[in-house]
Amino acid sequence: GWPERVKTMQANWIGKSHGVTFGFPYELDGEPKQLRVFTTRADTIMGVTFCAVAAEHPLATRLAQD
Repeated sequence: GWPERVKTMQANWIGKSHGVTFGFPYELDGEPKQLRVFTTRADTIMGVTFCAVAAEHPLATRLAQD
């Protein structure tokens, strides 16, 4: 991993992000699941129309098999 000194420099450069984590429910193979997302703008979450996931995300990998 990265040396502690480098991690500290990055944390101080980027800064701490304040926000909330939401869980969007979905069902896969008859099992209830949650897609957890973080946002710094909780006030805009009611207007969400989609949520993008990286191609490497387990959900994307699983859905690509269908």
